[in-house]
Amino acid sequence: MCARDIDAIWNTVYRMQLANHGAGAAAAIGLSGIDMVLWDIRGKLEGKPLCALLGSSSRRIPAYAGGVAFGYQDLPELLNEIDLAL
Repeated sequence: MCARDIDAIWNTVYRMQLANHGAGAAAAIGLSGIDMVLWDIRGKLEGKPLCALLGSSSRRIPAYAGGVAFGYQDLPELLNEIDLAL
């Protein structure tokens, strides 16, 4: 089975696991990880970013950087964190 054929891999996993045992949390989490790896492999093999594989193109978008720390921060600390991210 080729890593580029993501649909075939999904169908195999569905037939062998999900159709028989259901899509419980462990199966869904495991399959999502496999899915990410397969798309990454396909992108690397084809020399394309994920957006191109899905039929789009890349474009610059503003990023949000806001206090991804444990707990809340005061406004001056958040502004300092934003300055550091830029």
